[in-house]
Amino acid sequence: MLLMWLGEQIDEYGIGNGISMIIMVGIVARFVPAIYNVLSRTEITSITGTEGTLGIFQIIVMLALFGVMILATVMITRGQRRIPIQQARRTRGNRVYGGQRTYLPIGVNMVNVIPIIFAQALFILPNSLAALEKSNAGNLLGYIGHFFSYFQFGKFWYTVLYILLIIFFSYFYAAITFKPDEVADRMKQYGNFIPGIRPGRQTEEYLERILTHVTMFGAVCLAGIAIVPMFASKAFGMSYVVTGFFGGTGLLIVVGVALDLMQKIESHLLMHNYEGFLKKGKLKGRRG
Repeated sequence: MLLMWLGEQIDEYGIGNGISMIIMVGIVARFVPAIYNVLSRTEITSITGTEGTLGIFQIIVMLALFGVMILATVMITRGQRRIPIQQARRTRGNRVYGGQRTYLPIGVNMVNVIPIIFAQALFILPNSLAALEKSNAGNLLGYIGHFFSYFQFGKFWYTVLYILLIIFFSYFYAAITFKPDEVADRMKQYGNFIPGIRPGRQTEEYLERILTHVTMFGAVCLAGIAIVPMFASKAFGMSYVVTGFFGGTGLLIVVGVALDLMQKIESHLLMHNYEGFLKKGKLKGRRG
């Protein structure tokens, strides 16, 4: 409740997006222990490092991977498929309105981190059932626990099911947030159309086809970002506290909130400068 109140105060008196900023700060705060963990296991005098330690080569690879993941996350977060929209011309009196060409943006990752959160939430049940294997060896509950042990974190079937769930929830959530039939009806109502596509049913089918392709690409990229920390943990022999910054929900939340915060600050400064320009730029007539 205290965090919710603080978030509302940031929304009212600050730049906005208060709850997301608090979550982002909580994730970024874990970055300091992660750096300390890496430095404590680094041998500066070694190139490849020994068993259980990191050398200069591993550190360079980790920094390069971290930069690539940030760049990929930014591109997926801001990526759009822009569909051209032609506005109908309307004549009122001696003036002609409309006739301009705009676009309908369909985000590559319009679902954000929701599919990853849903997929992780569903794995709570298999992990709980897998714990039955040790305490119920030799009976039915033990066999059930042994079966679900294949779906524990880091194992092959866990990764496969994790990717499939992310793709499924990406399509599920995209179908809820973007409805091609309503968009097509709204475009037809206002006289707008996609060049080369007839309004109505053909526009709806065209939007569904574009949404399917874009969502598939975004879901695959999202699944890739989600599983990178697991492979990085095995490759570098580091705990998930460190490799968790190479992807997953933490990186998506931090990058998304940071980009949104920069956009709000930029628009705020632009509005502030524009108001100042209006106040100082008024032309005064000459005195006779």
